[in-house]
Amino acid sequence: MVSFKKSKDSRNFIEIGRIIFVNFGPSYGKIGLVVDILDKNRCMIDGPTGRQIINIKRIKPTKLKIKIGRGLNSSDVYHTLISKDIIRYWEKSNWSKKNRKIEKKKSFTDYQKFKFMLGKKTNHRILKAF
Repeated sequence: MVSFKKSKDSRNFIEIGRIIFVNFGPSYGKIGLVVDILDKNRCMIDGPTGRQIINIKRIKPTKLKIKIGRGLNSSDVYHTLISKDIIRYWEKSNWSKKNRKIEKKKSFTDYQKFKFMLGKKTNHRILKAF
């Protein structure tokens, strides 16, 4: 069961079963599942990032959460992510779409950046005319 409950406190806490986004390091831009919490600064994650122990400062929790047991092995994590369609939910989220746009923009050549800038200027002029 995937839950999307939004609590009164809008923070999403790092807990076992929480889907997280890695925002720093070699696994940047990937999602993972919190399998175990080691101490107040580190947790063990698994999923497309691979099983690793990561500092909590390097991850951001998402709204997605799965009910799992503590210390799930890698094959069970893989089957859980597939059966619950977590990857599909993540790809449809606005956060994922925004990250894809940023990554695409980073890969632009100088000429593509120039064309993008001209397009933004043109759109701004059109909108400003109204």
